[in-house]
Amino acid sequence: DSSKAPNNPEAADKKKHEFILFPFTASVCIAYDKPGALPDVSRPRINVVASVPELAVQLQREQYLCAATLVDFWSDQMRRRVVRPDRPLESPLLAPAEWWVYVLKHAR
Repeated sequence: DSSKAPNNPEAADKKKHEFILFPFTASVCIAYDKPGALPDVSRPRINVVASVPELAVQLQREQYLCAATLVDFWSDQMRRRVVRPDRPLESPLLAPAEWWVYVLKHAR
C-alpha cells in the first residue's frame, strides 16, 4: 500500500495535521452597487453568493470530549454571568442574611 510508505508526502502530511474540518474549495461571488448610486430598498446593496460543493468533518473522541468540555464551561460562565449582578459583596460569614436571599432567589 503506497499510503503507508515513508516516502509518500500525502501520508506524511496526514500525520502532521489532525483536521476537524478538512481542506475544501469554495467559490464566492460578491456584487455591490456602484458608488454614488441611488439607494433602492427593494434590493440589497451588497449581494454575496458562496458555493461549497463538498464539506467533510471528522471528530476523534478526544476532540469531541474537548469541545463538549468547552461548551459546558461556556454555559457555566454564562449562567454565572447572569447570577452575579446582585451577588453580595461580603462573605457569607459577615452577611448571612444577604446570602440567603441571594441563594433563594437564584436556586434552580
